Amino acid sequence: MNFTGLVPHVVEALCGQGIGDRRDRAQVTGVWCAGALPRGCAAVLQRTHRLRLARFPVHPLAKRLRDDHRHLLRVLAVLEAQLEALGRAEDVDFDLMLDAMTYITEFPNRLHHPVEDVLFEQLADRDASAATVCREQIAEHERLFHDSAAFYGLLEAIQMDEATLTREQLVTDGRAFIEAQRAHLAREEAKLLPMAEQALDTADWDRAALTAGEVDDPLDATSRPARYEALYRALSRLPA
Repeated sequence: MNFTGLVPHVVEALCGQGIGDRRDRAQVTGVWCAGALPRGCAAVLQRTHRLRLARFPVHPLAKRLRDDHRHLLRVLAVLEAQLEALGRAEDVDFDLMLDAMTYITEFPNRLHHPVEDVLFEQLADRDASAATVCREQIAEHERLFHDSAAFYGLLEAIQMDEATLTREQLVTDGRAFIEAQRAHLAREEAKLLPMAEQALDTADWDRAALTAGEVDDPLDATSRPARYEALYRALSRLPA
């Protein structure tokens, strides 16, 4: 049987699933095809996929948003390590936890979420099947900001001996907060950003990028405020 004619349709179907970055899917589908179809078909599939990548290049804003997610996940890991130590009744660095929460509260609300809000509104308008999840994600941005501010206030009150919360309850609340943050980021990575890359054109991405302005991520190597020095050191001790 001649499978070659099926390849463009296979590529289109695989790309249309909206799973992962296009370059990741190119590698995955290449491996799948090499094992499942006759020799030569994998090369055709990969060549067709490269042509698709050339037609739909990844916008710089998509990389920036994914970098933001990576930074947020690492800061959450710093916070989680302190909470786990607290759960073991060990000494913890509340100043470090407050630094982590300052970043988690301020940076997404000032820059990251406003950009995504514009992007997801455009995606909802362009793709009716994405409208519900897009608007749920936008609404969750507001909830996450309030949850972050509330948890920051709780940590601050405990540090000043003004809270009656038990250590166990603080750890439980902290774990729930971190889990909600990670689930939110995972949904964007696995579903919303791939959908936006497929449905939106360069002008749409450019429009969202304008929202970012000139505000820099404090965790970028070129802009490191002194206030985050302890957080930088903690991040440097995490696995790469």
